[in-house]
Amino acid sequence: MGKKKGGHAPPPKKNAYLEKRRIRDDVLQDAARQTFEQYTWDCLCIVLNDKDVMGKDVFGRKRLKKIHTAWTEAYKKYAPALLKKDETDAYRVLLDQQLEKILHEFYAPFEERYYWLPITEEAKKTYTEE
Repeated sequence: MGKKKGGHAPPPKKNAYLEKRRIRDDVLQDAARQTFEQYTWDCLCIVLNDKDVMGKDVFGRKRLKKIHTAWTEAYKKYAPALLKKDETDAYRVLLDQQLEKILHEFYAPFEERYYWLPITEEAKKTYTEE
């Protein structure tokens, strides 16, 4: 008997159907994200322009444009906190740190705000240098 060449199993064949499903799922997920992002912004604009909420200091077009630019940057910056990526836990901790500085006693940890998304205690220690 001769020896096998290479000693490795052949790479698995790609399944065209599964690849099409993955692409479709990615497109649907991106569409849902964009829809949610736009809807969130639409509602925020309405609230910030509501005199019952804001009093005399409602936000007009120019102010809303500045807020939208900054909001979009923050939204993109912290988006990995909601995704399944290697850096997810780090972004969750960074988001929490920023919100805790702003909200003080009204701050709630990521685990409470997004109780359905897991975060590991090990990740918290790693990224907060505890």
